[in-house]
Amino acid sequence: MSGPPVHRPFWQRRLLLPFAVLMGLNAAVFVTYTLPRSLQERSLSSSARTLRSEVQREGRVVDELRRDEETVQANARDSQRFYQQVVAGRDTTLVASLEELAWLAGELGLKPGHRSFDQETVKGTPLVRFIVNMPVSGTYKELISFLDRLEHSPRFLTVDSIKLRDKKEEGRADLDIVISTYFRRDGEGGG
Repeated sequence: MSGPPVHRPFWQRRLLLPFAVLMGLNAAVFVTYTLPRSLQERSLSSSARTLRSEVQREGRVVDELRRDEETVQANARDSQRFYQQVVAGRDTTLVASLEELAWLAGELGLKPGHRSFDQETVKGTPLVRFIVNMPVSGTYKELISFLDRLEHSPRFLTVDSIKLRDKKEEGRADLDIVISTYFRRDGEGGG
């Protein structure tokens, strides 16, 4: 069964081959130039996003390093000030600190017990830590005032430990307190 032959118009028969060639060339140009360039642009765009993200991350790291540097510089200044202005030599610091402790206890009406002393060098610093074990007895109000005055002392004193024992007398207690003061080792300046 074959049907009548289909006749195409003249322009369709003559232009079919050039049209097919033109479409083939167009496809070849697309595959050769346009597709690789499009893929390259996508790749570059993706790389640019990745690099922008990396630059932002590195910027945050740099900001953190700057803050760390500022902190280290502030710590160095504070350490220098501490060694030069806050702690002094043994003769200056120790006697004045011990006198202040005895004076405070007496002024507040506390009864001091037998004090004991120890000292140790502070590793990595030009300092010696002088430790005072000082038992005192008094009313709760006197003991609290004593601790408050130590906290606000112009001298560099640290309260390392406290142990409170109730007495049998109403409103009175014994306080075992360990206090430290620091001074520069002989012959060492600030540093």
